Amino acid sequence: MTTRQKFIFLYGAREGRKACREYRTIVDRYLRKRRKYEGKKRRPLSEKDIVLITYGDQFREKGVPPLQTLKKFLDRFLRGEGSSGFSVGPRCRLTAKGAKGLR
Repeated sequence: MTTRQKFIFLYGAREGRKACREYRTIVDRYLRKRRKYEGKKRRPLSEKDIVLITYGDQFREKGVPPLQTLKKFLDRFLRGEGSSGFSVGPRCRLTAKGAKGLR
């Protein structure tokens, strides 16, 4: 199953294609930055590092795709704050459509 097919499976045809495009934009931006820093000496993670671990739909705004909202959050709160990185899971099952009694 391709990445696009996975997004369509998770979010439906229209939203899945849109989310996949946003995901690819973020990944492409990351890969460009990564290539820029390849070859530079890296230090291992330590207690001084900050790593955000979240789900792609953890941050929500009405009428705004979750990954776009996540990007706004990262830009606002983590840019220039010494963040070492972040990890985004595909979807929180507790916030997924159809999760009864959780909204």
